[in-house]
Amino acid sequence: MVKRKMNVEHHDLSSRFSPHEHELFVEGIELYCKMNGGEAVWRDIASHVRTRTPEEVKAHAQYYLMSLQSRNPDVMSMAGTWTPAWSAAENDVFENALANFDEGDADRWHKIAALLPGKSPADVQQWYERLLGDMLEIERGARSPY
Repeated sequence: MVKRKMNVEHHDLSSRFSPHEHELFVEGIELYCKMNGGEAVWRDIASHVRTRTPEEVKAHAQYYLMSLQSRNPDVMSMAGTWTPAWSAAENDVFENALANFDEGDADRWHKIAALLPGKSPADVQQWYERLLGDMLEIERGARSPY
């Protein structure tokens, strides 16, 4: 677990995350949602972001989930309906590629798709949004992880 010194200024819960804070938030989701559950994940992500409290991180997750849903209404309607559209091997390649290609990389989805024969950049981005939506739903307690 990466520990960073927090420099938290208390913000209004509705204050926008800077692009850098959002990038760290997404990294935190990718790092900690698989390892932790419940309220501990928000503390760990806040520690990763360094400038936000767990409450602010949790509120941002809810706003981000709504944003994902507004851009792709199928994100949550697909949640929990795990048809094996992606094989375990494809998921392994996908997860490793996420770790290697930064969110800020404009060609991230193209680079990941190039590693997955038969998958387009749109397929890769939609899969990411679906998985992220699932993780956020589980972490906010709206769905069971099983």
